[in-house]
Amino acid sequence: MHQLKTATAKISNIPLQSISSNKYRVSIINQINRSNQSSIKKTNIMTKIFITLTMALMGLVSSAQVSEKKSISDFTGIDATDGVEVHYTQDARASITVEANDDATAQNTVVERHGKTLKIYKKSGNSGIVKVCISGSNVSSFKASKGAVIYTTNEIVGRKVSIDLATDGQFKGNVKATSMVALNTSSGAMFEGKITTNDLEGIFKHGSNAKIHGYAKKADLRCESGAACMAGKLIADSVSAFAENKSAVAVTVTDSIIAASDDTSSIKYYGSPITATIDADSYAMKTN
Repeated sequence: MHQLKTATAKISNIPLQSISSNKYRVSIINQINRSNQSSIKKTNIMTKIFITLTMALMGLVSSAQVSEKKSISDFTGIDATDGVEVHYTQDARASITVEANDDATAQNTVVERHGKTLKIYKKSGNSGIVKVCISGSNVSSFKASKGAVIYTTNEIVGRKVSIDLATDGQFKGNVKATSMVALNTSSGAMFEGKITTNDLEGIFKHGSNAKIHGYAKKADLRCESGAACMAGKLIADSVSAFAENKSAVAVTVTDSIIAASDDTSSIKYYGSPITATIDADSYAMKTN
């Protein structure tokens, strides 16, 4: 009984401040423990995500390693279709490499020469992703259709270059031709790049569009059926521009412009040409 009284007396002698402080320490420790447990859980989740992404990327890399070389030379044109992606490099050495996700896709991609033109297409039932890398020195004709895309890895230099794009075909690159560039787009096709030439002849139809910059001594630009030629960053000494059926042309002129459009279309020109001949019924506007 005496011992119990003694113990009780000792407890009663502990300051209330000390008891409160101990409770605060315990609370802090509990919070730290909960925070640590939460951090561990987050770390585990992030680790799992990282491992999953790494495995997925490794799978993608390993599945894109199939390549097949083609021994074809003496070609001056490229005609790509069926969604094939072509990367062309102007180089003295000719080479052709087909890259795909698997052997079947690569083997069912056809690259063959018809006359002087490389025909690139997929066999029936081939829906895989295909990339064809081509090097050559004298290619001056480019055609892309049915979703095919042609990229140039360096500036294409020649005397005359022709580019024909149809049915969502695309061309992205830079062209320099001492004589002329003939550019035709239709049915949702698109051109994007730099053109430097003496004479540019552009015909754009059926919802296609072109984004052109560079220089032309002379430019003849015709847009029809919802097409657009956005050449505000193309500087031309003299321009002939025509637009009809909800189409649009924009270009920069230094010397002279002749413009005509119907009442559904527009022609916008930048610069201060010495002479501007605008058809009386046309909507042509000078923009600073």
